[in-house]
Amino acid sequence: MTIAVSTQLYDEARLDQVRPLLERDAALGVEIFPEWQLTRYEGAQRQALPWLEGRPITLHGPYWDIDPCFAPAEPEFALFLKYWRKTLALAAQLQARYVVYHLYNHHFAPWEREEKYAAAMRALQVVRVMAAEYGVALAIENTETDPTGACNLLTQQEYVALVRGSGCAAMIDVGHANCAGWDVPQLIAQLADRIEGYHLHNNDGRSDSHHRILNGALDMERTVSAICRHTPRAALTLEYNPRLGISNEEVWEDIQWLRRCAENGEKENI
Repeated sequence: MTIAVSTQLYDEARLDQVRPLLERDAALGVEIFPEWQLTRYEGAQRQALPWLEGRPITLHGPYWDIDPCFAPAEPEFALFLKYWRKTLALAAQLQARYVVYHLYNHHFAPWEREEKYAAAMRALQVVRVMAAEYGVALAIENTETDPTGACNLLTQQEYVALVRGSGCAAMIDVGHANCAGWDVPQLIAQLADRIEGYHLHNNDGRSDSHHRILNGALDMERTVSAICRHTPRAALTLEYNPRLGISNEEVWEDIQWLRRCAENGEKENI
């Protein structure tokens, strides 16, 4: 099992802010949250390569300023493809375990669901072909966060079926699942043979706040126990909200809690 920290936590292009944690833990991984929309990002990413190489690495797909659900003829879709090619090239260079894929980034109205679903499936097929060209694996994340379900693209069962039919891996965001009212231990069991990684954070079950893992309504100990039981080789990434002022010391405390919890879970499953 790999424990990692997402660079989403840090100020825009300041990738070096994760280095103090890496210096304290030789086994700690990194999930790179690329910020291609920032002119200074590519330079910062190049400077980080020497100390990222050799680490357990995953990448998040590009998020800011893009969405998969535009028509291919629209300029926004061209930007989507541009940012994805940059992400896949970086993933190949760093031999990333996978790249996280969002079916959609922007919220939509309930009556737009069919249109958004068709666009999301079309974009997924395009990126799947691109990823194969780079030799990079995709892991589809559950991005549904609406407690009412009205503005979610998929239900839990639809997400399970989509992953199984896509040829891609699953990346389970436990905080999103908690917001959407999904059964997290059941979801883990349903996709155990396809799950490559998790995003770990917590919330109140209503708002996708990305709080620390023990600050919220989701029973994280029960969740990690299910992870250890069904997917002991998965990557566990702490994905926190940069606006909450969470310090590296607090992240370190959560890493240590998670490592102890995972070790206890592994012992229970021997």
